[in-house]
Amino acid sequence: MQSYQKSIPTPPKLRHSLSELPRAAIEGQALLLSLPLLRSAAKGDKHPVLIVPGFGGSDGSTLLLRKWLAHQNFASKTWDCGRNMATYRLRSIADALNFRQEMLAKLHRRVEQLYAEYDRKISLIGWSLGGLYVDQLAQECPERIRQVITLGAPHGDPRGTAAWSLMQRVYRGKLSDPDLERGIAAWRSSDEPKPRAVPTTVIYSPTDGLVAPKEARLPISAGAAHIAINASHCGLTINPRVYWLIANRLAQAEGQESDFCMSAKPCWL
Repeated sequence: MQSYQKSIPTPPKLRHSLSELPRAAIEGQALLLSLPLLRSAAKGDKHPVLIVPGFGGSDGSTLLLRKWLAHQNFASKTWDCGRNMATYRLRSIADALNFRQEMLAKLHRRVEQLYAEYDRKISLIGWSLGGLYVDQLAQECPERIRQVITLGAPHGDPRGTAAWSLMQRVYRGKLSDPDLERGIAAWRSSDEPKPRAVPTTVIYSPTDGLVAPKEARLPISAGAAHIAINASHCGLTINPRVYWLIANRLAQAEGQESDFCMSAKPCWL
């Protein structure tokens, strides 16, 4: 087994982490100014789009994105699972994995509910930790999922995120145990370049202050489209360029989304 202890990933640059909130505020202002232009973004076919918040977030953190998608003729939906945060201490990586599975089970029930309601495949958007949920869910039940979009998701080693040390402080646990290497391997979206079960778009930022860019990407040969956009992590759900890209992806006819998953070369807007 590969030893992650020998190559602990580098977390995001400190200047990017410290400037997260000011940059997010600028992105929010840019979104308001860009709304007239964003009206010309791609329109949807009213298929359901489920949006999952990041660690610590609730449906309120994705409100603006959901309202805008609804305006663009997509049936944007809340995840209805409360706050994406454990109510108990996470003392080890095993505890963190168990929490992730608990939330994934709730999300699975929500997907089944929407599938029964619409009788159509569902597109999933996951922000940060929510991106891990939607990616894993899509691999487990691809017959229900139309496509997946992740925003700044920590697909790689969690120690390459600023949230790693934050989780240690919040839960007053070490988040480590004798099975750390095995736990880290289990946490990763993919250690092997296996093809995605559904069309997958990975949107990440080289200037992300919470997730190192390397850890926000899937293996190149996994068949996911990777798009790099300069953005703060907190601003990924209020960035006008992200909005435009999401609408572009979601508007593709069902069965043709894979056209966007042929290349993993980042493109800049």
